[in-house]
Amino acid sequence: MARLLRLDSGADALELNLSCPHGMGERGMGLACGQDPVMVMNICRWVRQTAKIPFFAKLTPNLNGDCGHVVIGGADGVTATNTVSGMMGLKADSTPWPGIGKGKRTTYGGVS
Repeated sequence: MARLLRLDSGADALELNLSCPHGMGERGMGLACGQDPVMVMNICRWVRQTAKIPFFAKLTPNLNGDCGHVVIGGADGVTATNTVSGMMGLKADSTPWPGIGKGKRTTYGGVS
């Protein structure tokens, strides 16, 4: 990837998707990656060392705290936000739906 970033591809900017809700969170990828400020900062640093064009970090809406780590990492900006994960686990009458699956979510989709 770093070699590709050095090439003049004609792109005006890059967007780093650090927050895909379907990105294998159990392996520390996608949404899980975007929730780890140190990991996001390091990825931004790696890209900044190589990229000659502006880049933006696309963050998860599930971020804990601010996005200062993106700026420290060298990103030119932030794309806020990616898909909101799953639906709320409440019925219209405020009773909860049962949690299902590994993450105990009501659904595995997102709300775009």
